[in-house]
Amino acid sequence: MFLDLEETPVLKSLEINGRLTFMQNGKNIHLRSKQILVRAGELLIGNVTHPFEANATITLHGVQKEETLVLSNSITAGNKILAVIGNVKFYGKPRSQMTRLTATVFSGMSEISVEPGLDWKTGDEIYLAPTAMQNEHSDYRTIVDYDEESGIVKLNKPLQFYHWGAPLSTAAEYNGVDMRGEVVLLSRNVKIRGEDVDSWGGQVLVTDFFETDGTWRKGSLIFDNVQIYNCSQQDTYNSAIRFEAAIGGYSNLTNSVVHGSMAWSANFYRSNNIYVANSYFIGS
Repeated sequence: MFLDLEETPVLKSLEINGRLTFMQNGKNIHLRSKQILVRAGELLIGNVTHPFEANATITLHGVQKEETLVLSNSITAGNKILAVIGNVKFYGKPRSQMTRLTATVFSGMSEISVEPGLDWKTGDEIYLAPTAMQNEHSDYRTIVDYDEESGIVKLNKPLQFYHWGAPLSTAAEYNGVDMRGEVVLLSRNVKIRGEDVDSWGGQVLVTDFFETDGTWRKGSLIFDNVQIYNCSQQDTYNSAIRFEAAIGGYSNLTNSVVHGSMAWSANFYRSNNIYVANSYFIGS
């Protein structure tokens, strides 16, 4: 089955026991639900050779007291959830994920200098990592303009903190470490977000499950160039993305970013066959 709605109503729950694919027709698609369970089936957005071209968004709705999803006595699934005991494969468009400051910037400045030739554009969100002793001195900004030739980025508002930069890498001087401030792109065209209400975020859970007839469901998740934000749930183990007792399948998390988390960004517990590369976990 293909999903081609630009915006679905808010579903109470969605259980997938076949194949649900976001249609590649150039339209933005927005799936909204309080619970999504990928059980004996697949949820697909793009593929490895044809990443999704438009914007694909999954919004998880609900508040803390919402009805919860129960899988087994050993796994506390919870609510506001995308639960995976089947197969999920999301492929967003490749982006220029990270660059370095090529000049130092100070509090109050609204322009930064990075490398030229990136694919950054107006409206993209970025993160400037701290470069001082204070690990909380980071800045989140939106790009107003990026000049591909000069590498000059104009920001939506002045920076709050100092960030160190230089024209050349310091790797040769500091045993392979480039000390220049990192600037990370947060925006991706495939997104999972929690509805911003009640300070209670969404969550992605990957786990295994045994049906009453003995069938072993093996949760597998592939995220490539995916953005996860407004997720995780305070005072719980329900991180933005959580692998718990996921031992039968395999999962890849590549070129993706988790940010704006309300608690833990990621949790890997009693799980294996998980490959994480070129991804960013920013915040809690």
